[in-house]
Amino acid sequence: MNREELLKKIKEWNGKGEHKKIIDAIEALPQEEWGYELTCLLARAYNNINGAPQLEKAVSLFESVREEGKDDPLWHYRLGYALYYLHKSEEALTCFRRVLELDPDDSDALQFIGWCEAAQKTNEVVAKTVADPDRSDSKEINMDADAVKQELKDLCRNAIHLNIGGKGAAAVGGTRFGGVPDVPADFVWPTYDGTSYNDDEVKSRPLSFLAQFNCAELATLDTEGLLPKTGVLSFFYEMESMRWGFDPKDAGCARVFWFEDTSALAPAQVPEDLAGDFRFPMLKIAMESGPAFIDGQDFRILHEGEIDWEAMGDILDELGIEDPENCSKLLGWPNLIQGSMMLECEFASRGYYLGNPEGWAKVPQNEREEKMQTSLEDWRLLFQLDTVESAEDNFELMFGDCGRLYFCIRKEDLLARRFDRIWLILQCY
Repeated sequence: MNREELLKKIKEWNGKGEHKKIIDAIEALPQEEWGYELTCLLARAYNNINGAPQLEKAVSLFESVREEGKDDPLWHYRLGYALYYLHKSEEALTCFRRVLELDPDDSDALQFIGWCEAAQKTNEVVAKTVADPDRSDSKEINMDADAVKQELKDLCRNAIHLNIGGKGAAAVGGTRFGGVPDVPADFVWPTYDGTSYNDDEVKSRPLSFLAQFNCAELATLDTEGLLPKTGVLSFFYEMESMRWGFDPKDAGCARVFWFEDTSALAPAQVPEDLAGDFRFPMLKIAMESGPAFIDGQDFRILHEGEIDWEAMGDILDELGIEDPENCSKLLGWPNLIQGSMMLECEFASRGYYLGNPEGWAKVPQNEREEKMQTSLEDWRLLFQLDTVESAEDNFELMFGDCGRLYFCIRKEDLLARRFDRIWLILQCY
């Protein structure tokens, strides 16, 4: 195919998430034919695969055309993206600030600046927590392979992995994604008061129904016995405002209900003002119990230090631990995209705004240090929802850019069945 046809196919493949096809097609050409445009598109494809080796490859490709990209905001943005997910927040911050110099209206770059500054603040907390009078930097975690392997196994939690897709059944009280929830007669459909991406009007907006789970079906899969053994758990989220969870005002943007008596349930009356785009097709959910290993970013927090990410990657490979591209589940450890979240749950739910370094600075230092580790045990993942697709229904539900929703809850609240105390976090690429 000629260059014009190739660029058209690359756009098509990128839209479908077929990034390996983009890599294969460009790398099949002689490198001297790539030029600036194809080099950047190749680097973007490596970015979107988002493993550490792929991100390093993307950085190398972007650097190879630095001179051509020095005044291109998209070049700085994509390089900053790679650096951010390589945990190089300081270098990434420089890139995103340059994006705003070149394109002051780039709201995505502004958001990444906030994340980079927050990551730096977290790094400062870790460094201060482990401060050694004989050195100025934080400690490096001992990456003895056998010891780390054993600790990863010890920290492993059970999860109920979810495969969402295919036509679902409308049995009352049954497990399913989308459709209409089954609720008791006195159920009041939840709403959230806030603005949206489409308008700045603060108004009451109905939440979208995401999924419901029959607890009796979960009982044999929940080997730690954390979930109720009877009833139905139902999950809702307000899609129009799509809140992130770093603002105390996000409380109520997501709700979880436990209906203990399934015999009292019937299909709900969906609010008329819930837009069609936010009513999802009913899909079946296949469930399987399995291990969930701690994410490297949480492992770093747990050890109050810095990780040799290359060594960690080798250890995970030896154990056969992979971070799947799509991962929806109940319980276990969260599959992180933008860093450890349980400290954010702790303080945002207590009223601290955490969308910038100034917000984090208002959290008392002693409390930050105390909760740095304990939040990983105090808070548990309840439900993680990744992108949901159904070709049959021409349906795709995506949170941000290939993001995930995380419903989190304090373990004590989970065991006491206080599901009204969940906190919602959204992370994306």
